[in-house]
Amino acid sequence: MAFFESAGMIALALLFAGVGRYLSLIAKFYRMKFKKGPDNRIMTASLALLVAGLVLQSGLVPGIPFHFSAALICIGGIAFSVLSFHLYRTMMSIG
Repeated sequence: MAFFESAGMIALALLFAGVGRYLSLIAKFYRMKFKKGPDNRIMTASLALLVAGLVLQSGLVPGIPFHFSAALICIGGIAFSVLSFHLYRTMMSIG
């Protein structure tokens, strides 16, 4: 069962990384073209925190405290969600 949990967590991390990278590229485009929207470097950093927390949570790296990976997931997830919402509001205000 632990194998399937780890595999699912890694698959979730890869999914977040793919979708999040696409959103940060959209943010970069809006920032270049319209001079509005969230900074794509901050979006990428918050995405990296989220994905790192998910990978650490999966158990592939032994010896990492649970609270550390949970904190990474919480901080990265909240930051990425706020920035994605800011990107959404930018897209709706320009269109």
